[in-house]
Amino acid sequence: MSLFYNRDRNITGVEQITSMFAINPNYGSTVSFVCKNNKVDYNNNTFSIMPSTLNNVTANCSFNFTTNEEQAKKIVNFFESQSGTGYFGIADSSLIYQTLYGFANGFDISMDHNNLYNISLNFSVERNASVLDWSGMSFVNYLFEEWQTGKAYSKYQPVYFETQKDNLIKNFFYAKESHTSSLDKAPTNEDYWTQEFFFEDDLGLKVSTEPTIDFLNFKNSFAQRIKSQDNIHAFRKLELGFKNLSDFKLKSMLHFLESHLGYLKFQFNCPKIYDRPKIFYAESWTHTWNYKDSHNLTVALAEDPLGILNQIDSPDVSLFQDSDQSSISLNASSEDGIFIIDFSGKKRTVENGLFSENWVGQGRTLKLYQQLNSVSCTGQDLRKISFGNRVELKTGDFSQNSISEVNFNSSKKIEYLNLSGNLINNFSCLNVTGLKYINLNDNNLTGANFSGCNNLTGVFIQKTGNVISQSSLGTILNGVGNGDGISGTIRCSGSVSGSSSLLSKVSNLDYRKWTQEYSGLSLPMNPSSYSNGANVFWYENSQALETDESYFLKWFSSKQENTLVQTYTPNSPDWFVPVESQIGQRAAFNFNNTYLTGTGISNTGDFLAVFSVLSLSDNNYQCIANFSDSKKYGIFASGASLYFINGTEFSQISSPLSLNSYYSVGFVRNSTHFTGLIDGVVSNTGLISVSDLPSIKPSLGASYSQDDFFNGQIAELLVYNKNSQPYLTNTGELNFLFNSKFGIVV
Repeated sequence: MSLFYNRDRNITGVEQITSMFAINPNYGSTVSFVCKNNKVDYNNNTFSIMPSTLNNVTANCSFNFTTNEEQAKKIVNFFESQSGTGYFGIADSSLIYQTLYGFANGFDISMDHNNLYNISLNFSVERNASVLDWSGMSFVNYLFEEWQTGKAYSKYQPVYFETQKDNLIKNFFYAKESHTSSLDKAPTNEDYWTQEFFFEDDLGLKVSTEPTIDFLNFKNSFAQRIKSQDNIHAFRKLELGFKNLSDFKLKSMLHFLESHLGYLKFQFNCPKIYDRPKIFYAESWTHTWNYKDSHNLTVALAEDPLGILNQIDSPDVSLFQDSDQSSISLNASSEDGIFIIDFSGKKRTVENGLFSENWVGQGRTLKLYQQLNSVSCTGQDLRKISFGNRVELKTGDFSQNSISEVNFNSSKKIEYLNLSGNLINNFSCLNVTGLKYINLNDNNLTGANFSGCNNLTGVFIQKTGNVISQSSLGTILNGVGNGDGISGTIRCSGSVSGSSSLLSKVSNLDYRKWTQEYSGLSLPMNPSSYSNGANVFWYENSQALETDESYFLKWFSSKQENTLVQTYTPNSPDWFVPVESQIGQRAAFNFNNTYLTGTGISNTGDFLAVFSVLSLSDNNYQCIANFSDSKKYGIFASGASLYFINGTEFSQISSPLSLNSYYSVGFVRNSTHFTGLIDGVVSNTGLISVSDLPSIKPSLGASYSQDDFFNGQIAELLVYNKNSQPYLTNTGELNFLFNSKFGIVV
């Protein structure tokens, strides 16, 4: 008989276990954590440390468990089947850890009385990435929980409370005592929460120190000892022992240690004979099961002799006020209903709304944290604003201050920004890709750069009184032209020398694509191509312009020859107003008995498509857009219903609309058939008479006879026309007679 066989497997004829099984660790089972780091030593016993891999936190588990003979055969057979390379999971029935996946390094089996077998497994967890699984951890069984008011928290409870965005794993706080949470007991209150290693009960302490000295050895004589460095008694290793820990406290401590990843530093105040505060990092720690709800934990710490915590301070918004001011007031809000404010060097949590405080000391810098939606700080003599690189601010109003410097610091997600009435000279929001609206009225602008602002659709550059000079205009227009398509208004004055080149800068601005969604209002179109944009800017002293320079008052459409002349220059800054609660605070055209008219176009108007986003302010009879200089031929409103009027013929587009509410309106005429659309849905269809027009001449906000003034707001207007060719959804050329995104101004 031959006993020669491959000893990879020693058991046959048993049922194979799946790739994961649960164990209930016996007394004495351990999990030892070791962190793989790279450490570089410097003078004076200082060093730098960093993880050597994403999987730097590893665990070596020594699991002991008891089972019967049948189960013992299955378990050992399974371990053998893994051959030391198989990756499998073990579920912890004590619920201290999540399911742990790793490798079997070795296993022992011994038989006790009554057919019971003791199995010892050496199990290695090598592939967990705690830095990536930071919210729920990758070892300890922790249910991620954000701090909230009105909740009972037990001592040692970890919660997530975001005070900075650069390293999210550093936003965990630990309850110092049991309490019911409230705004004044938020994690910014150090009486109730901490980020220090404060676990003090059942503490055993062992400190290892060895003076760092140099030796000068003399031949045939004694050695000279030389103290050549500082920090010679830094704690190379501090061992802490915690006994009889409950499940809850143990899991909190394991969470603290894992979240510090074996290299992030924290403060720990040594008890007993040592009375000076110190900064440590945890090199390793070992957990031992005692019995139900009882555990031991040993932790090995190493001191950083520099004693400096790498505190990341990344406020969403920093406001710098003039040093002569004694107080500051602002209004802010966040998604969570609270925000964090650093005032006079101390953080606290406040509710959404008004914050007002008198300064203490010399500093005049206020910092705002949390997921801010809006900040309004007007008339506070601010001198500078700085945005964090991860800010996600929807609305920021910092008008009527003395701001001369705005730092965006690689921030991308700022949508609406009002900086009017300040002292800004040269402005740049380079690559702030989320910016949709910027108001720079009444500043001292000599230049502006909007390059890379791909979503910017409202730019307001206008100065009352001493208006923008000719010498500054070219620089500003270069800044506007560097963007990817911008609408807004520029008002300027002074000499018109070189005006042709300036006009070229304006006419080269790109029209950016029509918004397919306007506050939930869909348009039934997706144009295949776009032409250059419509551009309007005007001179304050327009009456003084010579005849050959009068084109500065013209509206430039997609085609150079189709110009629209602004009838008169409005003087009120309210002519262009932001529309509240709309996407990106879109600017709308508020007519106030003003209208625009243009030159004639060789087109009969029998093939015409008009799309608009508009709001009616009253039920009066009024003209939205007309396309003839000899009769009423266009879109009108009466009793808040919309019609297309062709002379005396009324074709109803819609039933009455709600006043002061925005709608997307569409009218498509293909020869003698028309279709009306409201919010992207067909509202009416029918037949319509031929136009009998040799050409069309557009006017906006009034009819051809300069009456029937429109009372409302138009956020966008788009006109399609082409002789003898019907409008086709998603295809065709679009001629923008009036157009821009977020208002009909550029």
